[in-house]
Amino acid sequence: STQIANVSSSYGTVVNVVKNGLSVLPTLVTNGLLLQLDANNSTSYPGSGTTVFDLTNSYNHTMTGATFTTLNGVKCFDCTTGTKRIVVNGTGPTLPTTGYTYITWTRLITNNSVFRTLLYTSSPRYTPITISNGGSILGYWDSAFRSSGYDASAFQEVWTQFAVVGDNSSQTFYINGSQVGNPIAQGVGGNIHWGWGNNDTVSQPWGHLANLYLYNRKLSLNEIQQQYNFLSPRFA
Repeated sequence: STQIANVSSSYGTVVNVVKNGLSVLPTLVTNGLLLQLDANNSTSYPGSGTTVFDLTNSYNHTMTGATFTTLNGVKCFDCTTGTKRIVVNGTGPTLPTTGYTYITWTRLITNNSVFRTLLYTSSPRYTPITISNGGSILGYWDSAFRSSGYDASAFQEVWTQFAVVGDNSSQTFYINGSQVGNPIAQGVGGNIHWGWGNNDTVSQPWGHLANLYLYNRKLSLNEIQQQYNFLSPRFA
């Protein structure tokens, strides 16, 4: 038999799954973790100032117009208007051509008058996760919008896990631990991670941001689901 309950941990409440009398407690996926930012962790953001510290001690970020707030108990960064964003200090990590994974919990705004951009790279500036201009289609931007065909309008103004797994020639999208839409034949492998929550200088605000994880490999569907089960009770 299987029972599911919520228990407390240093990361907040997590899902505890008990199968045949044995506890199977979800854990944070750390293999290949390059970057970890978390508004809920005072080591990552102490509650004041503009520096968001990388919990892997490698790539600190700066709040560029973004502000810190709490929504119904969820600590997060406000990137809902203008060019508010969170930008890596100096040079960020290069996404491997062999594979990378972004996982981030966010609350997407409803305004679709412009693109809504969650992540962007430098040299060149591409956006691994973007919502279409004038619509709600999840996709990617390089020289043009590349559509996954998936309508993400159901996930506006609710806390949601967005993830993308890619390499230098493809990307696959996930929402709340499930694959969505069609894979696309473009990827940002070989480019440098730069910013989170908007586009660079161009106003394409995404919404509220809670945490960001970047891996130097392709996580499996099971690992993305594990990450979802580990963090989702915080946003319930």
